[in-house]
Amino acid sequence: MESSAEAVLADGSKVAMETYGCQVEWFGRNYDTQVVTNDGEYALLGTILLTGRRLEIDYASGIVNIH
Repeated sequence: MESSAEAVLADGSKVAMETYGCQVEWFGRNYDTQVVTNDGEYALLGTILLTGRRLEIDYASGIVNIH
């Protein structure tokens, strides 16, 4: 664990979540960022990388496009 962050859950309760530093290659550039661990299969990565991008989700067909 690198650090922790407080999160507010849907029921209003607050929990401390472990965070880890990572590097992500995104559209040809490298970014230093953090991910949040959870009880699911994948760590959580915030939406800041979507700034300036267009996100299209076709849930019925399972297709996601990011431009």
